[in-house]
Amino acid sequence: MAIKIFPDRIQIGNFNLFEGNGGIQFDGQARAENFLGDQKFQGTIAGYRGGGYSPGAQSGIEKFSFATNSNATSVGNLTQGRYDPAGAQSSTHGYSAGGRSPPVANTIDKFLFATDSNATDVGDLETQVAGGAGCSSQFNAYVVGGIASVS
Repeated sequence: MAIKIFPDRIQIGNFNLFEGNGGIQFDGQARAENFLGDQKFQGTIAGYRGGGYSPGAQSGIEKFSFATNSNATSVGNLTQGRYDPAGAQSSTHGYSAGGRSPPVANTIDKFLFATDSNATDVGDLETQVAGGAGCSSQFNAYVVGGIASVS
């Protein structure tokens, strides 16, 4: 959504914010989702889980529906079995980074939400880390904290 500033108003998309009788006026309806732009994070259809420990590092990717109360289904595999990875997402893909395999891994795996398929290795973290928290912005994924490998 474009925001343009003019001498007499601020245009937000197709709407205007301007000075009028009694103060600032807006000629549209403001809703939070209108300000997200094209970025829509996954989360309206299903949730995902990748990896785990049972005993030993697991590689499975499971998907569970938000619309129905039903069991998760297996939809693919990470590139290697591991537990304690950090998860993040874009609007189209899920990411699993680091984790214990053992040893502690630095692998970044990526899998597509639109189809059930295996993950692909798309890069490495600078540090081997397990148990970190995954976060996402519109343009990047982050791994914060965790336990780094000393070897």
